[in-house]
Amino acid sequence: MNAGLSRALLRLAGWLEILPRRCLQIVAWMMVLMVAAIVFEVITRRLRVEVPIITSVRLLELQWHFHVTLFMLSLAYGYLRNVHVRIDMAVSGLSERTRAWIELAGLLILFLPFVIMLMRWGFVFWEASWRFNEASDNPSGLPHRWLIKPVMPIGALLLIMAGTCNMLRLLVFLFGPRAEAERAQPVIAR
Repeated sequence: MNAGLSRALLRLAGWLEILPRRCLQIVAWMMVLMVAAIVFEVITRRLRVEVPIITSVRLLELQWHFHVTLFMLSLAYGYLRNVHVRIDMAVSGLSERTRAWIELAGLLILFLPFVIMLMRWGFVFWEASWRFNEASDNPSGLPHRWLIKPVMPIGALLLIMAGTCNMLRLLVFLFGPRAEAERAQPVIAR
């Protein structure tokens, strides 16, 4: 692989990394809203205060929605920063190059196929929920449950972007010129 192609792949990887990073910055503010919902729900429940539109059940369901949104939309960034859960014992004694090969194989054989399937079935899951106008099973719960369902395929899309970004960096690391390979900084087990 020549230096020009390596630089182009690294630029593309940089572009693919932007959306997961921006998404995390936006989603991080949801943590504040989630904490506010939790505090409000606890206070109103302890004081036995009933707010007509904002029931305790709605607040609990809203907390679940915040949790799933925070989780699904921050996974890609966690993968890109290598802070996700790994089992590194199996590869800790191996060379960096061997670990990069294992990471690339894992991306191509396990990660990307699974996440693509998650995105596809997440979309089907959301579409069915939207078509039937799914609502909470509890009469005092949130009325439009289908609104939260697109978070799964969107989170999967962000994971695909993160996986592709790392795959490009791995390709440059494994096959690119030494100078570009050192700049690649792929996500590999430590």
